[in-house]
Amino acid sequence: MKLQRIHNYCEKQGFILNDSTINTIQISFANMITSAFDYGIEENHPDQNRTDIRFQLTHVNALPSRNEKGIFIIIEIGNIIEDVRYNLVSLLGKQIPSYDILHSRGYNLAEEIRKSNGTLLVDQLTIGLEDFLGQISLNDKLPQIIQLGLLVHFPIKQNELNHAEIISWSNRFHCPDLLNCDFLHLFRQSIQRYISNYRIDLTACMQESVAALISVAFEYPNTLISIIFNHTFQLSFVEDTEILRSKNIFQQKELRALYQTILTFNFQFLHSNKSIKSHALFQTLLTSLDINVMRRLNVNYFDIFTCDSCLLEIIRLIIVELCIHENLLPYELWSNSKLIEQGSIDVKFISYLLQGKYSKLKFYLTKLDLKKIKKISLIYMEYICHVVIRRSTQILSCLIACLSDRYNEENLTIAIDSYLYRSCPIYQMYLYHDIEYLRESWIKMFHFINATKKFYVIKRKKISIV
Repeated sequence: MKLQRIHNYCEKQGFILNDSTINTIQISFANMITSAFDYGIEENHPDQNRTDIRFQLTHVNALPSRNEKGIFIIIEIGNIIEDVRYNLVSLLGKQIPSYDILHSRGYNLAEEIRKSNGTLLVDQLTIGLEDFLGQISLNDKLPQIIQLGLLVHFPIKQNELNHAEIISWSNRFHCPDLLNCDFLHLFRQSIQRYISNYRIDLTACMQESVAALISVAFEYPNTLISIIFNHTFQLSFVEDTEILRSKNIFQQKELRALYQTILTFNFQFLHSNKSIKSHALFQTLLTSLDINVMRRLNVNYFDIFTCDSCLLEIIRLIIVELCIHENLLPYELWSNSKLIEQGSIDVKFISYLLQGKYSKLKFYLTKLDLKKIKKISLIYMEYICHVVIRRSTQILSCLIACLSDRYNEENLTIAIDSYLYRSCPIYQMYLYHDIEYLRESWIKMFHFINATKKFYVIKRKKISIV
């Protein structure tokens, strides 16, 4: 009976979506994408206020041909796990795997560097690159000219591939003087000052979802969409340039394919115009707990429904609310626990809970001061996780279905990653089930490729693990 009351609470609050709501979401997403193509591609489109999402051109203008070979350096900046990572990568052409990481080094930066003036940060990244090159074994002979690419975990604006302006910083980084200026230009100047043994050509900068799409496309050429939703929602997809030419974009360029970053939100604009249909849609979907988390974490509509950090916090708040209203846990247990603290639930706790691995929960329950919790209470908490994750996969599936409708393809590969998706098999199964329900009849198969290099194939009336 308590489980039924938990279900009723989640349904009343709006966490359980019915078929009618899902249909409304899918129609709204389709209209949003159409409006974005009509008014939201160019930076200063005269009618850009008629759409509330933008397509940002990444200037990556071709899928990998599998003929790419050579030695490259990739610097990753702003990952939540570590501040910077240097990678020496060898592309191997048509071999499988198609690349090899020859050398890699990552670490965190001191706060006085992360939160300082931009010159200090850029110079420190360059000094780190010089140290990295010095650590490479003499057996790995490097070419005198090395191409360098940046992978950044910050929102950026680009007018070409080798130009990037940082729009905002993450919590760990804050260099105000670097905002809205060409970060790569400063990096090139720093490289010239500090590195003399090699010629480093800084040729490209891209965000996580674009990099994910390209890396998966090396081995799966039909990769057309990538979705990353660890801490911010990012989505990239491949679009035929004929559509862009029809809108007077790149008329003079001969481009075979183009990656675009979709769903780059102006958060204030979304909340300042109540007449926008998508705003009305999301306001209908948002629960009071969602609104609470949005305000505290300063995230947008897509973040709140999909991103790991948001889902974890929503799960925690539902548990606390049910402790208050439905006696989910004894008062003396939950009121003195870490459950009442923001961010106290982590991905591994949810992963073990959803897989029924209760013995592995002991460490995390001790951290939460819930050592005396009963198994039946863990089952109730597991059900709450199912409800929140299922809502997320239903909304994601609507968006994926709308994008996949644009392609006249029977088989689609989608690069996808989040910590919850990667560590919770039920998340993956829900997503595959929901996509199967929403997909168009001509699409026979989806390949979802995640960061662990495991992928699952969805076939009509069949799900198989490959």
